[in-house]
Amino acid sequence: MKQQTRIILVASLTINFLWLFGSSFFELYNDPNEAMRQVRALAAKSLQKFDLESVNSPKAILIDSVLDCILDPLSKDQEADEPSKPTTLSTALKIAQESTLRKVIHKLQLELSEKKAVISFLSQPIINNHDFGYTHNGSLFCAHGDIDFLFVVPSAPHFFDRRESARRRDLYRFTKDRRNKAKLLFFLGKPQFGPDFQEIQSQIDKEVETYGDIIQENFEDVYKNIRLKAVSMLKWTSTYCRAARFVIRTDDDIRFDIGNSLAALQSKSMSYTDFILGERKDNGSPMRKVSHKWYVSPKEYPQENYPPYAYGALLGYPISTVALLYQAALRVEPIWMEDVYLTGICAPKVGVPILRDDNFVFDHEVY
Repeated sequence: MKQQTRIILVASLTINFLWLFGSSFFELYNDPNEAMRQVRALAAKSLQKFDLESVNSPKAILIDSVLDCILDPLSKDQEADEPSKPTTLSTALKIAQESTLRKVIHKLQLELSEKKAVISFLSQPIINNHDFGYTHNGSLFCAHGDIDFLFVVPSAPHFFDRRESARRRDLYRFTKDRRNKAKLLFFLGKPQFGPDFQEIQSQIDKEVETYGDIIQENFEDVYKNIRLKAVSMLKWTSTYCRAARFVIRTDDDIRFDIGNSLAALQSKSMSYTDFILGERKDNGSPMRKVSHKWYVSPKEYPQENYPPYAYGALLGYPISTVALLYQAALRVEPIWMEDVYLTGICAPKVGVPILRDDNFVFDHEVY
């Protein structure tokens, strides 16, 4: 409820500030329109910390209620054909306060309804058991020290060079600085069964002994199983690293600004309890060409268009969102395209919105 508490608190502070000092504007300016413009500017400035992601965001509610409801009655008095007793500032502020309260109550009622829907959904039986064991668990990886940021990186078993390259980059060095309260883990499945299976697995075993930064779950790690790998990251994190504040899922072939991305993630958490931060894709559609890498059959996904989703290359979310997404993934009919599945299909089932930020972006590298 921290978002609703913040809405009411800031609305109350803004209204009471204008109550005490707003009349001075009407005394300083002979032109009522100029006085209203100054009050509007003052109130708007006090609300800049809030995100305006949608008309239902805290900032939108406050601007609509505090600004319009304070000033509209005054404007109507000025526009009246016949002279009438002007609406006092205190009356306008009372109207604003009542309007703000009504809007906040309405939003709380909507969110209560949404939460009931989420509870009902989570009461449904599990249809996708994710009960794979571990070859390498690292269950104590998060047991020591505070963790603000856990970076999880999906990696193919045979991508030894990519992991070595990642360990030489700024992100890895960032996680090794204890002052940053950050850690990084690679997530793998089992090597594809074949003549090289044992050799690859032996190299992974040595890598774990050397670095201790690999979680390996016992599903066959082939491209069409990327959904299983994505769910494995959600499962392990929500089980063994629940003390972390945020989780950042990043591919091993992208570049992004660490400082800007983490600042954006923390900023969103000031206004939202649960969310996915990433680059949103609207109006996407399944690839129907059988030979294409991203082919999805009509049987697997019969709809012509995907719901809005976030690209999986770089995603950020609070730890509570990780648990919600994992529980949703156990109960929603799967498709193998993991970013569409988790952020576009599962997330709405548990009331998790997709947010964007100009500072939370990425570029692909070429290998």
